[in-house]
Amino acid sequence: MAWVDYALYLVFGGVAFILLAFAANLVITAKTGKSSLLLSRIYYIAAIMTVLVNLVRSVAVYNWGIWLANLLVLACVGVAFRRNERDAKSTEEQGRGR
Repeated sequence: MAWVDYALYLVFGGVAFILLAFAANLVITAKTGKSSLLLSRIYYIAAIMTVLVNLVRSVAVYNWGIWLANLLVLACVGVAFRRNERDAKSTEEQGRGR
């Protein structure tokens, strides 16, 4: 097996982990009414790592156009993670009465 095959399995595992963390967060949100910040951080970080592995694998298997598409996905996930962290911080500050 070539290393790109192992990278593909890592990508599949990353996607499965992201979906499981997202589903667990959905259940927590349904029960408590509040999203788990820890699980949100975990699936954003897992998404970033999965996209990075896929970026390296895609460049080896395909061409540089796929590299640009993966960079766009990475930028979108990064922006979503940043917005999630900012919203969590502002919610936390409102809870303290600032």
